[in-house]
Order: sequence, then structure tokens, then C-alpha cells
Amino acid sequence: MTEVKGQPSDVFAARILAPQNVFSEGSNLYVFCSTFGFKKHTTVFVYLCNNGTGVKKQLQKSDENDSTFIISDVTPKNSGEYSCVFSEKEYIPSKVNATGKNKIQILVIASFHPADLSLSGEGSAPVQQGARTEFVCSLPNVLQTWGNCSYVQSYLMREKAIYQVQGFDVMQKEARFVIQDVVERDSGQFSCVVRPSQCFREDEERLAGNNILVLQVKEGFPYGLTVLLTVVAAVILCICVCAMWRKDICISWMTPHKVTPSITIDFQREADREEQASGAQDTFSVDSQPSGYQNVGNEIDPYSYVYESVPEYDEVLPAAGPSNGNITEQPYAISKKSRQDVMSRRE
Repeated sequence: MTEVKGQPSDVFAARILAPQNVFSEGSNLYVFCSTFGFKKHTTVFVYLCNNGTGVKKQLQKSDENDSTFIISDVTPKNSGEYSCVFSEKEYIPSKVNATGKNKIQILVIASFHPADLSLSGEGSAPVQQGARTEFVCSLPNVLQTWGNCSYVQSYLMREKAIYQVQGFDVMQKEARFVIQDVVERDSGQFSCVVRPSQCFREDEERLAGNNILVLQVKEGFPYGLTVLLTVVAAVILCICVCAMWRKDICISWMTPHKVTPSITIDFQREADREEQASGAQDTFSVDSQPSGYQNVGNEIDPYSYVYESVPEYDEVLPAAGPSNGNITEQPYAISKKSRQDVMSRRE
């Protein structure tokens, strides 16, 4: 057996194997320690060391030669130089300071790496509204990337939300973000992070979609003004239609007037009555009474009726003739001309 230098005589070197040596943050790390050819057929404790210090231990039975170590949910802190040793005695892993037969380099790529953010050139905050603003996202040290990528993703963050995405140049160790024609609503707290585990080329085609949609924004009236103009146009249209349909009704509707509640006139109905009366000629005025009519007693003045208002159209008025038991009250019609006479006589 090979004795490890700097350790008691019962700590010996073993061999380490790993299916891969680069892991992404949050994944599980698998390594194998083998004591084949290094131990006798005895039960031993196998130690996994990182940078010469034990981090894990595992019991290996006498009939076994291999031990599997799993480190779950790895972070960049788990990166380092790993090796394996074993001993027949049990030690606290952190007390074992040794290096095995061989070593492997394990690299854990961070999901996100915080970066420094500044304004390009001589720019400073605050900036003038309408100006072109350029941010520079940079790292002071070389970035370890997945698969040695030339470009990885970087994010310009605003209030802890992704604002822009750009390619981060690993060789130049920077990325640039541009905001054209800044306005007041662009104000806020900005920061920058880099994602080393996400590689892409500067001209990578998969960053484009299946098609290109061009959005054109045209200047238009404010919404409130549009609604106002729509209402005004509707009112004008109603007035025009009303004037073309019934000019007299439209004018009376638009002209303020006092409505007398004691008389309600259906204009169409009265017009029909007047037409029927003139066609049939079976009505008579106060100057023409039907034959057989006989006044008894004092003569009733048919013009003695008082109306609250005189409508424009003809109206059938009741005639209150004298009754002697044989003659009943008869209705008669007063034409527009007769009404004018009534008004003259009143005056």
C-alpha cells in the first residue's frame, strides 16, 4: 500500500474516477473511489478530499473495492481538485489532510454570476431625456463557461426583473446594453448578471423566430377627443335625419315651449279624421245644421266654449245643444277656418 505523506501510517492513497468534470450549478456530482490493488481484504473507511482536505467519508466492506460519492445541488464552491484516500481507522473528514493516487479537476458553472454595471463613456446619472444611454456590464476576472463558450447570456436587470438580454463577450469580459431615446419612465435601479452556463454565438440563428413581425405605430387622436367627436357627429346626424323626415316635428322638438298637460293630441290621428271628414262631407259647421234640428228655449252660443290652447290641426269638439226630451246632444266638427272665426269673436 502507498502511504500518504503527512498522515499517520494507516492512511493510504486510492484512485478517483469521474464520468465528467464540469457540472452546472444545482446538479449532482458523482465520483468513484477505487481501492482495488491498494488494500487487503479488510473493511476500511474511504475519504473524498477536495484540495487536500476530506469532505466526505464512506464505509467500504472487505469484499468491496469501489465507493460512490454523490454531492447534491452543487455550487461553484464545490469546484476544486478532488482525490481519494482510505484508512482502517475512522476519522472526521475535515481532519484528513491528504492527496490520493491521482487527482481530477471539478468545475461547477454558476447559473448566474453577478457583474459590474456602469454607464459608457463620460455618461453619468441622471441623463437627459431623449438621449441615447449605453450600459457596460463587465467582470474583473476570467469567466469559467460551459464548454469554453465565446459568448454567454447576460441580463440587464431593472428592479429585479429582466430588462434586456445581450451576449457577453467572454474574451472582452463585457456586454453592452443600449436604451434609445430614454424617457422618464425608464428611470429605476439597474444591475447586471451573467449566465455562464448558457452559451450562444454572436450570430446564432436560433435567436431568431420563425417569422418577422413588423409593428408600425401611427400617431392618432387621444381617446377622449375621439369619443367627443363621435358623439358630436352622432348628434349632427340625428338632426339631419330628423329635418329630412319631419321638419315640423324636428323644429318643435328643438324649440323650447310650454306643454299644456290638459290637451294631448295625436297629430296623425287628427289628420286622418280631417281627411275622412272632408271626403265624406257629413260634418257641418255652426252655420249649417242638419234638417229636423230644432232649438228649444234660449239659443246656445256654440262659440262660448273656452279652450286652454288651440291646436294647429282640426279637432272634433262636442256640441252641447238643448235637450227637450226628444233631441239628444249631437257632435259636430269645427274646421280650422271655424276655429279662426272663434278666435276672432273672442277678441
